[in-house]
Amino acid sequence: MTPTEELTNLITLGEGPTTEFKQSGADKSLGEEICAFANAAGGTVLVGVTDTGEIVGVSNHNKLKSQIQSVVRSAEPSIVVKVESINDVLRVTIPEQYEKPYSFRGKFFVRSGASSQRMSRDEIREFFFRERQIHFDKTYCPDYNLRDDLTEEIWSRFTERANIPKNVNKAITLHNLHLVKEGRMTYAGAWLLCNDITFYTLSARVTCVMFRGTTNAHILDRRDFTGDLYSIYEDCMAYMQSKLNTALIPHARGRDERLELPEDALREALANAIAHRDYRSTANVHVRIYHDRLEIVTPGGLPAGMREEDLGYKSVPRNPLLFDLLLRMHLVEKIGSGIQRIRDLCREYGVGEPEFDISEEWVTVIFPRNLVEVTQPINGLGYKDQPNARLPLLEGAQDTLAWFEKALQLWRLRHRNYIFDDAFDGVCRCWFGQEKNTGTLTVLACYQTEAEAREAMPRVTDYVQKLIQATREQSHGQLHEQLSWFRDCPPESREADGGGQRIEFILALQQGDVDRVETVDGINYRYISESRLLDGLVDFSDYFQDIRYRVERETLPDSELTLKDTYTPSRYRLDEKDAEGDDDDKSGGAAEDLEPFLHHWLAENGLRQLALLGEYGQGKSTASLLLSYQLIQQYREDQTIRIPVLLELRGKSPRSLTPEDLLATWAHRYGIDTQALLQLIIAGRVLLILEGFDKIDLTGDTETRLSHFRRLWQLSYPKAKILITGRPNFFLDDAERKSALGIQRPSGDRPYCQAIHLLPFDTARIERSLRAADAGVRAGIVALAEGDERFREIVSRPSLLHIVSTLWRRENLGKYHDRISSALVMDLFLQHSYRRQGAKQGERAFMALNTAERAYFMAGIAAYMGARRLPNQISKQQLDEAIRALIRAIPDGVSQSVTTIQNEANAPLRSQARFDWKNREPEIIEHIKTDARACGLLVSDLSKDGHFKFAHKSFLEFLEARVLSQLFAAEEPERISGASLANTWKLEIDDLKDSPEAMTFLAELLAQKFRERGQREDHEIARGLLAALVWGNLPGKRSWKSVFWRLSVRPALWLAGRLVGIFGVRRRKYIVFGLFVAVVGAVAGAFALVTKYDLAGMMAFPITLSAVGIGLLLGYWVGLCTDFLKRQKTPIWRRLHLWYQSCKNLHLSLPAMARTVGAGVVELLEDGGSEEKDRREA
Repeated sequence: MTPTEELTNLITLGEGPTTEFKQSGADKSLGEEICAFANAAGGTVLVGVTDTGEIVGVSNHNKLKSQIQSVVRSAEPSIVVKVESINDVLRVTIPEQYEKPYSFRGKFFVRSGASSQRMSRDEIREFFFRERQIHFDKTYCPDYNLRDDLTEEIWSRFTERANIPKNVNKAITLHNLHLVKEGRMTYAGAWLLCNDITFYTLSARVTCVMFRGTTNAHILDRRDFTGDLYSIYEDCMAYMQSKLNTALIPHARGRDERLELPEDALREALANAIAHRDYRSTANVHVRIYHDRLEIVTPGGLPAGMREEDLGYKSVPRNPLLFDLLLRMHLVEKIGSGIQRIRDLCREYGVGEPEFDISEEWVTVIFPRNLVEVTQPINGLGYKDQPNARLPLLEGAQDTLAWFEKALQLWRLRHRNYIFDDAFDGVCRCWFGQEKNTGTLTVLACYQTEAEAREAMPRVTDYVQKLIQATREQSHGQLHEQLSWFRDCPPESREADGGGQRIEFILALQQGDVDRVETVDGINYRYISESRLLDGLVDFSDYFQDIRYRVERETLPDSELTLKDTYTPSRYRLDEKDAEGDDDDKSGGAAEDLEPFLHHWLAENGLRQLALLGEYGQGKSTASLLLSYQLIQQYREDQTIRIPVLLELRGKSPRSLTPEDLLATWAHRYGIDTQALLQLIIAGRVLLILEGFDKIDLTGDTETRLSHFRRLWQLSYPKAKILITGRPNFFLDDAERKSALGIQRPSGDRPYCQAIHLLPFDTARIERSLRAADAGVRAGIVALAEGDERFREIVSRPSLLHIVSTLWRRENLGKYHDRISSALVMDLFLQHSYRRQGAKQGERAFMALNTAERAYFMAGIAAYMGARRLPNQISKQQLDEAIRALIRAIPDGVSQSVTTIQNEANAPLRSQARFDWKNREPEIIEHIKTDARACGLLVSDLSKDGHFKFAHKSFLEFLEARVLSQLFAAEEPERISGASLANTWKLEIDDLKDSPEAMTFLAELLAQKFRERGQREDHEIARGLLAALVWGNLPGKRSWKSVFWRLSVRPALWLAGRLVGIFGVRRRKYIVFGLFVAVVGAVAGAFALVTKYDLAGMMAFPITLSAVGIGLLLGYWVGLCTDFLKRQKTPIWRRLHLWYQSCKNLHLSLPAMARTVGAGVVELLEDGGSEEKDRREA
C-alpha cells in the first residue's frame, strides 16, 4: 500500500485513540498531543488535516520537521518520533515508548478516546504507581521523626530480627538498607521501626475476628493488632493458635500438640498478606475464623502484571523494599514459592488445600476446617424422606448497636457538619461534639422516650454548665476531658451576648415520632426520634429515575414497545411443604396474580422472606423490576411504603464480600452512603431484592454455592424484607435448595423463607401481554397456542413471547408451526438482529464486520464464556482476549459467506485487501473490538463497571449450544465455523452440563441438524442425541472419555434394564437388595472354592489376579446399576435423564427411545422423571 493510500485510510477512520488531526504546525497543543500518545500506546498526528478530515496541507515541511524535533526533545524524557511528508501533509508517528511517564512543559497528558487530557494530580500519582515508577513503601513517611520515633528499644528490636550486628552505625545501616533517604524515613522503615503502626498508616493494622457459626452475624472475639509489622505478624499467629483446635498426640516421651491446620502454611499466608497488600487502601488485612473455615483477607487484589494463573509460580511484589526486608527477617520465602508451599504443606498435613478467591479489590485465602456435617433433622426443621437434608442457612442477623451508638451514627449520617468525641459520657448519657461551621458546642443526649428526656434535661443542662465553668477556670481535674471540643473552639464561637456560650442540645429518642425545637432560657432543645432521623436519610432520586426510565422509556429488543406496554403479572405456586404460608390451602398451591401476594407479604409483620423461583424466560427479572417500579410510584403518595432496592447479583461473589461491601456495589452508582442504606434495611424501611442468584460468580461446588447464601442472609435483620430470585435448577438437589434459601417450617422466633414458583402464561395472559401488538399478530399467536402444545410451551414464557411477536410477520413464523422450538425462535431472532444491524452498513461506514463475521464473533464470545464457566458477565480484559483470538481464528469462508446483494465487504477479515494490517494493525483491532461491543448482542453491564453481558442470558446459552451443534451441520462452511470456535476455546459438551437451558437448546438444534442430514426417524434422532448428550461424541473430536463411558456404562444400563423388565420398576429396592446378596454370595463362593481345593503355588497368583480383575469390573457395573436403580446421583444418570427429557420435549415416541436404550431403562427414566417432578412441586 502506497503512503498516499495509507494517508487516505487514516483520514477515513477519523480521529480516535491512536490518530489526531492538526490543521497547522503552529498549533500550540501539538506537543501536548505527542506527549499524550507517548504516555499511551503510541499514535499518529497528521499535520495539515482539519478536524472534519479535510486536507488543507502545510508548507515548508523542513522547517516544521525541525520544530517538531525541537518539541519532542523538550519533553521529559525525550520522545522518539518519526516525521515524514506525504504530499502536502506531514505525518508524525509516535511509536510505543518505554520510559513512561512523559511530561511536556512540566505537565502530564494522556490519550482518552479521541482527545488528549491533562492529568490531575491524583491521576499523575496513580499513573506513576501503575507504571511501577513509584512504590508506596519506598516513598517518604511525613509523620515519622527520626530523632523522636526511632528509640534505642525499637532499633535494638529491629537489628535482632533483621540479623544486623549490634555495634553498626545506625545512620549508615538505614541508608544501606534504603530505609532512609535524604534524612527521611520511608514507609517501609516506619512500618518496621515503630511501636504503633497506625500513627503512620491507619489501615496498616491487622484485625483478627472469631465468629460463631459460619457467618459474620455473631462475633465471639475481636482483636486489632497495631504494633510494628513483625510484632503484628507474631500477635496474629498467636491469636490463630489460641482459637484453632489442638489435638494431643501421645508418644513414648510424652505428647505433642498438633494444630488442626498446618502452622507453617498459616505463617506463609499471613506473611504474604502483610508483604503484598496495598497499603494505600483504606481497608486492612483481616483474619476471620469461622466454624468451618479460616480466611485471611488482603486488600488490593493482585498487583499489576500478576494474573490468577501465576499464583504459585511467579511473584510481582507490590512493596519490593518491604518484601526484601521481610525476606531478610525470614518471614517470607523466595519469590514465587509461597503459594505453592502453602498448598504442599496442607497436602502433607492431610488437610484440604486452601482456596484462593481473587477479585479486583481483594485476595482471600480460605483454609477449610474439618467438620462433621449434620445431616439429621434438628428441632423439627428436617424433612421427611430426606436423609441428606442440610441445616437451613437462614440464621438471620441482629442489630447489636446500643441506642446511644445508633443515635450518634444516624445523626452523623444525616448531618455531615458535626464532629463528636469518641467517648460517650455515661453520667448524662450524651455525646459531646461541635458544629464545624459555627463552632457551636453540641450535646447529643440519647433516651428511650420523650418523657425520660424531659425529666433528665435539667440535670444534663446543669452538668454541662459545670463543665463549661470548669474549662473557663482552666481546671485540670476530672472534668478536663469532657469538653475538649469546647476548649478547641475559636474564641469567637465561645462567646455570645454578654459573654454567654453557644450550646445546642439534641435529644435523640428511640421511641415516638417527633422532630421539634423548644427554646428554654435562650437554649435550643431539639427533640428528634429515630423515625425522623431515618426520614430523608438517603436520597434515592437518581435510582428512582433510573427505574422509571427502564420501565417507561427503555424499549424492548427490536421493538418500539416498553415494559410498561407489555408487562402482565404471572401466576404463581407456593411450596406447601416448604413453608406453611398464605395460600397453601388453595388448590394445588396456586393463586392468580403474583402482585397481590407480594403486597400482602410486604404489609405483614413477621420474619418470613421470599424466594421467587422460575425457569428461564418466565419473567423473574421483569417481575422484580415492575415490583420496584410500582412501589416507587406508590412512594410518591405514601412514604410509609418500603423503598425497593433492586440489587443484581450477576457476576458478584458474595462469599468474598461483607454485607456492606455487597450493598456498596449497588449504592456507589447512585452516590448513596452504604451505612445509611444499611440503617434503613435494619429499620424495616427497605425491600431488598437480590436478583439473579443463578448468575453469581464462582459457584463450582455445593459448599461454594452455600457459602454465597450464608453471606446474603446476613442482611436478614428482624425488620428486613428480602426477595431473592433465580432459577431453581441452580441447586444440585432439593436438600441443597432448601438449605441455601433457608426454606423451613414457619417459626415465630427465627427467620425462614418461602419459595414462590412462577407459572407459565395461560392463553389469557398471552393475549393480555400482546395488548400493544398488532391485532393480526395477537390473534395468530393466540390461535396457534390454543391448538399446538409445543408452541404454547414456548410463548408461555414472557421473554420468548415478545421475540415471537416481533418475528411473527417479519419471518412468517406461522409456517414453522409443525417444527417450532425455542431454539428455532431464538435462531430466527438472532439472525434477524444481525441482518438488521448489517442493513445499516450503507449509512454507517464505521462498522468493521459484516453480518456473518458479527455472528461468528458473538458465538465465539459466548463459547469463550462457556469454556471458562463464566456467568452472563465478561470483563473488558476478557473480552479483549476473546476478540483478539477470534481475529486470528476466523476462517476465510465466514467473511465470504455474505452475498454481494447485501452490499457488505466479503474479503477475508485478515486479508490485506480488506484492511491495511501491515501498517495499521493496532487501529484495525480496536476498530473490530468496537464493532463487536457496539454492534452485536453485547450490552454494558451496569452492575459492574468495565463489564459486558449478553442482553439476555438465553442469548448466551443458545449461542454456546449453537457452536457445538454446528459440528453436526450438513454444510461444510457451517461445520468449519463451528470447529474453529470449538477448537479455539476447547469447548466440549461438559462445559454446558451446568446449564440445563443450554443443553435443551443443544438437543433442539441437534434434532434439526439430524433432520437436515436425512435422519428423520424418531429412533435415528434419539440415537444421535444419545451419542452427543450422553457419550459426549462430537464429530472430529473423538475423546477417550466418550469411549470409556460407552464401554463402562452400557453393561450396567443393560443389566438395570433387564432387571426392571423382569421385576418391574416399583420393586427397585428389592432388586438392589438382591444384587447385594448376589455379590456377597459370589465373593463367598470364590473364597470357598480357593479354600476347598487349596489352590497354591504358581497357580494361585494368576487365578487370584484374574478373579480380582473380573470382580472389580463386575463390582463397578453392579455399582452403577445400583445407582441407576436407587440413588440416581451419578453424572451419567443426570446425562441420561437430560437425554430423556430432550426426547420428550422433541415429542419422540417411547418405542424410539426404547429402541435406543432399552424399554427397562426408559421405564426407569420415566419413573425417575416423575419423582423429580413431584419433588419440585412438593
